[in-house]
Amino acid sequence: MTIHQYVHALRKRWKLIALCFLAVGLGAFTASELIIPRYESTAIIQIVLHSTTNQVDITGQQASDQLVQTQAQLAGSMPVLREVASRYPNLTPEQLTSNINITPQSGTQLFSIHVLDSDPRRAAAIANDIASTLIKQQVALMQQNKTVSLQQIQSDLKQTRAHIDDIEAQRAKLVNDKTKDLELHSLDEQAKDLYLHYNQLQSLIVQIELADAQGSTFLHVVQPAQPSDQPAQPDVRLNTVLGLSGGLLSGLLLILFLELCDARIYSEEDLMQLVDWPLLTTIWKESAVRKKKERKQAELLLPADQSPNSEAYRLLRANIGLFQAHKPTRTVMVVSATPQDGKSTITANLAIFMARANKKTLLIDADLRRPTLAKKFHLPPDQRGFSSAISHYETAQASPKNFATILEEISTGKNSLLKDYLHTGNIPNLLVMPSGPLPPNPPELLDSKAVDQFMAELDQSDFDTIIFDTPPLLGLSDATILLPKVDGVLVVVDITKARKKSIQRVQQQLEQLGIRVLGCIINKHKLHAHDLPTRYYHNQPGDPQSKKQPEKPAPLSPPEKKLLKPRNKSTSPNRKIDVLKGASRQQQKQAQEIAIMDTLPLPAIGKREPEGYLQIEEGARLYYKVVGDKPQTMIIPAASWLAADLTALAQEYTLIFYDQRGRGKSSAITSAAQIGMQQDISDLEAIRQHFNVQHCALLGWSYLASITALYSLQHQEYVKALILVTPMALHCGKYEDPRKLDPDKRLNPKAIKRLEEMLKQGVDKTDPGTYNREYIKATRLPRQMGKPAAIANMKSDPWVSPNEWPDAISTFFDIFARSIGDWDWRALVANLRIPTLVIHGAEDLVPLSSSTEWAQILPNSRLLTIPDVGHYPWLESPEVFMPAVIQFIKAQWPPEALALPDMVASQPRRSKR
Repeated sequence: MTIHQYVHALRKRWKLIALCFLAVGLGAFTASELIIPRYESTAIIQIVLHSTTNQVDITGQQASDQLVQTQAQLAGSMPVLREVASRYPNLTPEQLTSNINITPQSGTQLFSIHVLDSDPRRAAAIANDIASTLIKQQVALMQQNKTVSLQQIQSDLKQTRAHIDDIEAQRAKLVNDKTKDLELHSLDEQAKDLYLHYNQLQSLIVQIELADAQGSTFLHVVQPAQPSDQPAQPDVRLNTVLGLSGGLLSGLLLILFLELCDARIYSEEDLMQLVDWPLLTTIWKESAVRKKKERKQAELLLPADQSPNSEAYRLLRANIGLFQAHKPTRTVMVVSATPQDGKSTITANLAIFMARANKKTLLIDADLRRPTLAKKFHLPPDQRGFSSAISHYETAQASPKNFATILEEISTGKNSLLKDYLHTGNIPNLLVMPSGPLPPNPPELLDSKAVDQFMAELDQSDFDTIIFDTPPLLGLSDATILLPKVDGVLVVVDITKARKKSIQRVQQQLEQLGIRVLGCIINKHKLHAHDLPTRYYHNQPGDPQSKKQPEKPAPLSPPEKKLLKPRNKSTSPNRKIDVLKGASRQQQKQAQEIAIMDTLPLPAIGKREPEGYLQIEEGARLYYKVVGDKPQTMIIPAASWLAADLTALAQEYTLIFYDQRGRGKSSAITSAAQIGMQQDISDLEAIRQHFNVQHCALLGWSYLASITALYSLQHQEYVKALILVTPMALHCGKYEDPRKLDPDKRLNPKAIKRLEEMLKQGVDKTDPGTYNREYIKATRLPRQMGKPAAIANMKSDPWVSPNEWPDAISTFFDIFARSIGDWDWRALVANLRIPTLVIHGAEDLVPLSSSTEWAQILPNSRLLTIPDVGHYPWLESPEVFMPAVIQFIKAQWPPEALALPDMVASQPRRSKR
């Protein structure tokens, strides 16, 4: 396993590690708490050797360290323990042996006696008792040895004295005989030796008596044992730490074992590590809360435009289009390893989405065992189809037919071989060939020459895409027979039950046949919030909505009235802000800080740094940039996206750009509680106060247009003009859009190819900033633009900040969407009387009805619709956008020279009285 696989295993099974970690740690803690505590007492004994010259002292000096070891062993010997145990009821020498530990201290003449017992006083008493018993037994042994030694010395002394007396008597007889000088000399030498030995024996007796006088033992207790206050066993903290460590280690080993033994595939990473096929798309699992009846009726066919699966099928269609651009790929077979993988549903939806892209599509149900496409497209079960065509091809010679001819023959009823086999399925540009009657021997039918003739007939037709639905690949030969006859294969993997061995067998079988695998499709993947497309683009083309327009604003609710309560210009530090009434303490504290700032004299813009950061609260800093030095000021959020491309406005105004919290160059927000509409409104006010701006114009783009509008409701005294560029919808709902836009047609195949090459080269990991820049420019921007070529004019580069990478943006908007819930600001903005210009691109994916609703409800507003322009009008049509903004702020709604023949401009609405 690689390091990446280990990390993936940890992420996948981290709950198991946490369970082992807590279970073993808690078990160790509980067991330690249940064990009866035992207290330890220690007595220390020192061996003291006296300096002597007799035999006993010499032996003691030579003992040295060996004597310490010997005495330590004797302290734990059975004679000592037996005598000690006899003094304590219910205590045996064997029990005492298991509860004591005698430890010599290296390099010293000391050894320790450690005793464990549930009673601290008894532990101390036993330790002292062992020490005193050892000393007593050693004293008795020394006394016994001394008595024996003295008896031996006295006996030797008497014998020596008798020898001396005998020699003295012999010498007295020879002292006067001069002829006996030699014998006399010999007797003198003997007497001298005996006297010397006699004196030594007397000295030895004196030393023994002296040693006895100095002390009866060489063992001394230097530290008596004392009762302990804290138990020595068990050590709860140590045992718990060891238990947690053991649990962590066991958890790691367990997940390693399970990973090696697990035959399941749980994620995209598992599949990509197993095969080298590209992942074309992921189909999300439908909500489990559906009723069975509803789920059965829907059959997951043709998901709604706003569902995640709708975007997934568009991505699949785009990826197949990339293959078709490289190499002709007309006939595609969709296979799976096992039954019930969702292959037929994916095949049907792929055909539908191909047809919706104006591609002439033929869908063939080649599953001659358990066909399902006829039922999905509500075709009669007895319809003739694929098996019928194969059976008749040997006798019927079909001439090449184009798509229009086939449709004409089906509609007019003219005689044709394909007439009885193809059906429209009520989907434009899509023809469906059901399976037909099920043959008794599907492999023999599929392996006949008639299939080759059938495929040759399809090759001569003008279908753009022909898609085959087949039985499972493993265990049946049907799909294997058809594989060499198609241009490419798509492999569907049911992530809820896929097994590694099955996928490996599929890969091996396809490699042996030399089949071109276009890629794989993961099906039934669990949908998480961070996987959803950005909820910001909630209103998509094709969403129905009532054409009824509001005749007058709805009455305000009490919270809305509080939101619109005028601010008191005479600000005091202790005043209450009605907007934040009922908010959290942190939000109220922030509001009070801003209120205090209003009372402080602030320097003019010219004295501020042109670029920097403004600290608004702990962990949140706003990036700002000032361009120009004109008397009038315009504040524009989204500095990273707009600053470099709106500098033309600096000829007329001082522009204050800033990045909202969690976006662009501003600090990343780690707490979801810090992201929300009111926080953004407060940040805009903090920017205004930081630069001491008394009057300004506001320009807000996309969802930031709503923030600038709601800010203007709370601070109307500061805002003189409001520019809303493709604003976010006024309420959470669907809007009418008669257009049939296909944003995928706006994609540049070369840009997609370049992005694919970067992905293969690993640029997304080595240089994520560059990869995400190219990813957004190749996918998101052109889909939202009416003039995708205008991307080349973009000077801003927001993707240098990780805050603007796709994953971060998706997370940000998911939190932001949850913070505002099911919003409805129509009643609020009806009270906004600031002159407002609403700009909308005619080719924007956001329906025009959304911006029209803004212009109709705002009392003093105009709507400018720029043709052929999408979500970025300042890039796609700057010659219209820039003058329109400037002239509107100057109260000269666009000059006549700027009006275009096909440009729609609404008349201003009069303020209601």
